[in-house]
Amino acid sequence: FRPASYLTELMMDLVPYDVGVSAIRQTTYLQEERKFKQALQKLSNKPLTEIKPALYELVKQPVLAYKPKSMSETAKQRVRERKLEARAPSTGYLELDRYIKGFIPGHIYVLSGDTNTGKSTMCLNFVHRLSVQGKTSLYFALEPENTVVDYLVSIKMKKPFSQIVEDDIISYDDANISVFGKEQIREVEDLVRAVHSLPRYDLIVIDHI
Repeated sequence: FRPASYLTELMMDLVPYDVGVSAIRQTTYLQEERKFKQALQKLSNKPLTEIKPALYELVKQPVLAYKPKSMSETAKQRVRERKLEARAPSTGYLELDRYIKGFIPGHIYVLSGDTNTGKSTMCLNFVHRLSVQGKTSLYFALEPENTVVDYLVSIKMKKPFSQIVEDDIISYDDANISVFGKEQIREVEDLVRAVHSLPRYDLIVIDHI
């Protein structure tokens, strides 16, 4: 049971701040608990006026007291993590791989920076380098849109933008890379539905939030 991330955002907006961000995050973390799952399901078709007080009561409740994991549980979890790390495709940059161990399945990575500092360029370099490994990527080009082709042509052909010609763009293709533009993805819900409806990708990039 994995409600879309926008549910957490809704909770952050609706619940008074005195409940505390930590309580909301803890509740989200414990969403697999039957009680929380059933409560959310009951709210799915309710009007907003009923959702607000219900969510407030839900996050106020101590769903579970803080409880440390046993060493046995920790060891089993670490074994699962190691299996995921073994499957992780390389970022294409050895020094970065040493720090994050590649793009580990199920992990979220945030690349931040000021405007026009190369975030899209960096992300598309990752996508290209995964493709070279035979790995697949889904790119939500919500800001660069169709210009992602220019970036990828530049990366593959090692050409600056000023030297790219129309034939370079027309001849470019890569079956390992799929792209959504903002004309297809207008809301967060569109993005969530798209991800859930498609087969698994080795890397999903949202550019930008």
